Amino acid sequence: MRRTHVTLPEGEFTITSDARAREAATRMFFQAAPRIGRRLDADGGGTPRNTLNSLYALFAMYRDQPTADPPPPADGLPVHWLAMAILTRGLRPVLSVWHPRLAAYERAHPGHAPAEWEEYAAFAAGP
Repeated sequence: MRRTHVTLPEGEFTITSDARAREAATRMFFQAAPRIGRRLDADGGGTPRNTLNSLYALFAMYRDQPTADPPPPADGLPVHWLAMAILTRGLRPVLSVWHPRLAAYERAHPGHAPAEWEEYAAFAAGP
């Protein structure tokens, strides 16, 4: 077992993990890093819909991951606690704000280019 201290806005926590949990954390990191760090290209190469779909796929993976892995260690917080924190404090707020706004635009303006969306610049700038 390995104990790791993590500092988040809510405070400091100790995460307890074994080799399998560390492997799961590594998988989660490599799934999240390119999705979270990616912004829409200035030349229009990305779209808000593709970005939100990618983040939702990450949300689904993080939500389903704890049930696919072995139970967490009895002492300390499990690595998957971090995934739940990312879901509830990171992805869910972003998706709950931008998904309805983009869906409303897409319904009102079918076939329009994503860059024509009045909130495109704010979305592309990130949180």
